[in-house]
Amino acid sequence: MFTWVEAIRELYRINKQRVGEWNRERPLDQQSAAFERHHQALIAALSALEQRRDEALRQSDLPDPQRAVLTSLKTHWGGLTVFVTHPQVPMDNNSGERGVRKGVLGRNAYHGSGSQWSAHLMAAMLTLLQTLAHWGINAHHWMTAFLCACAGSHGVFALGHERGTQASAQPTAGDRAEAPHRVRLASTAVLRRYCGRDFACQELALIRRLIAEAPTATRADLSRQLCERIGWYKADGGLKEMSARVAMLRMQEDGLIVLPQPTGARPQSHIRATPATAPGPPIELAVQHLAPLQLVPVRKRAQSRLWNEYIHRYHYLGYATLPGAQLRYFVTAGDQLLALLGFGAGAWQCAPRDRFIGWSAAQRSRNLHLIVNNARFLILPWIRSQNLASKILALAARTLRVHWQQRYAYRPVLMETFVDTERFSGTCYRAANWRYIGQTKGRGKLGPSGNRANRFSHRFSS
Repeated sequence: MFTWVEAIRELYRINKQRVGEWNRERPLDQQSAAFERHHQALIAALSALEQRRDEALRQSDLPDPQRAVLTSLKTHWGGLTVFVTHPQVPMDNNSGERGVRKGVLGRNAYHGSGSQWSAHLMAAMLTLLQTLAHWGINAHHWMTAFLCACAGSHGVFALGHERGTQASAQPTAGDRAEAPHRVRLASTAVLRRYCGRDFACQELALIRRLIAEAPTATRADLSRQLCERIGWYKADGGLKEMSARVAMLRMQEDGLIVLPQPTGARPQSHIRATPATAPGPPIELAVQHLAPLQLVPVRKRAQSRLWNEYIHRYHYLGYATLPGAQLRYFVTAGDQLLALLGFGAGAWQCAPRDRFIGWSAAQRSRNLHLIVNNARFLILPWIRSQNLASKILALAARTLRVHWQQRYAYRPVLMETFVDTERFSGTCYRAANWRYIGQTKGRGKLGPSGNRANRFSHRFSS
């Protein structure tokens, strides 16, 4: 048995080399010399197996199990060796069998498996799901959106029965009597949470309609229209258009909508190091010997590009767009740039922080905007200054709430941050009167696995 397995494995090896030299544009008799060499080797190996099979079958004392296997091999030899003259055909049908495995198992287990309509339904559903998978579309979200759209349009669908498979598009009198309550629940059902907001099926339908009605609209235009239509505003009365834009991007990633192509976008990967962020002269002074520290808010576009470039070049996490409301700072001492800070929206869920505050899920939903997250803190690599980090953090705690009030018309009450325990100990945060409140479980805002980190918080003074 094992010698046969080794011989078959050799066939796979030779055929892989042969297919690697195969030119699909040429007939089999006009291939390269390398292909022809592997092709002849494959034919010779198959001839040897065929001769070995026939010799074994001529043995009168061959055990019945072996005779049955070799007889089947001889019977199906033509079909098993189609790949020789048709290199595009795989040597086996393993991928095909894996593709229909669920259908094969479900044939005897699915509801109504003994009826013809169930077989038709299963074939249709498997075709649909495989099509979604082929195009990289999230099947769960797509099916939920489709069924919600059906409910929203008051459609009632009958699955059929053994006597026929026709679906009824018009509700019966009994359906009309029962449908309103079901439709109302489905059309307002929450499909997914994006950027801290729950989106119902009818709101997804609205987004698709906005896209369809204005095919030339930019993503920025769509985000503003969406905020106005669903009443999504910031505390200062402005539209939450950036959150809307991020939410729609994530909807597109989940296969729920198709956005227009971006215009004038500058992908993160296009950030390149320039002489503007080249390393400066080393500074090795204690913080008390430096000029007074200042936090310079990033306001202009040129400042924003420079901040992004510094973070991309020198921070171990690199540059990423800060979520939600945000403030970024350059930290200077006189004319010398020392560090950079970035603050964004707080994590939507974090067990140690939520226990520390003691709020309910409803309270968190209402008040999460009052927490800001220190997402980036970078002291430039050529700066060596004792106590500088804690001094900057203490200054930020005093300064940020004023700037936040000026920009967003409300004052935050808590700052938080993550500290990667494999890299840092969080000493500078403790020295700046931040409080350690626990260790995370290694999940991000929406739950994907990741590295564990200690969570620190700083409560503003009243």
